Amino acid sequence: MTDPIIKVSDLAFARFLAPDLERMEAFLIDFGMQRAARTAQALYMRGTDGHPHVHVTHLGEPAFLGLAFHAASAADLRTLAAATGQPVEPLDEPGGGDAEDDGSRHPGALVPPPPRHADLR
Repeated sequence: MTDPIIKVSDLAFARFLAPDLERMEAFLIDFGMQRAARTAQALYMRGTDGHPHVHVTHLGEPAFLGLAFHAASAADLRTLAAATGQPVEPLDEPGGGDAEDDGSRHPGALVPPPPRHADLR
């Protein structure tokens, strides 16, 4: 077994594709989520804690795209990017931050953990 390139500090969010963002939003609201942001191509939903979003749905044919994780530090993010040959770029999503892009346009590691919003409880 090989050692990991970096250790992640937390799960950031799951990313999916769905053909109907309205229907996905209604489904997620039934589970207690609330809309964090919405564009013509993406839906960002948050839970009751202070994270900017915990679920992202992009418009498209149904698919699970993957998970995004918080790297423990900016240095860890740079280490991951160097090991995978991918760039670190600003994340243009709620919460912002920098991300290592795996080439799919869907970042896999983020840093720093975004600022927390007020809990919704």
